Amino acid sequence: MLSNERLWDDSVFVPRGTPRPAPQSLGQLMANLRLTTADDASRRAGIRRWLAANTPSDRLIRSIRRRGYGDLLATHAA
Repeated sequence: MLSNERLWDDSVFVPRGTPRPAPQSLGQLMANLRLTTADDASRRAGIRRWLAANTPSDRLIRSIRRRGYGDLLATHAA
């Protein structure tokens, strides 16, 4: 289960027109995917889709494992 998002500020502020940096934590990824209030099945599906199209950083991999979603990395060649 994810922690209360009020306790973790994973916000990324960039100038308008600048691409957002790749997420470095599961909290950032969830916010980017608009899954912070979604049920677990929707979160897992969203993370799985993101992993299929993107390569997570080592830091993001650690965050995913630490937050209990490490099983989703098994299908990703990390």
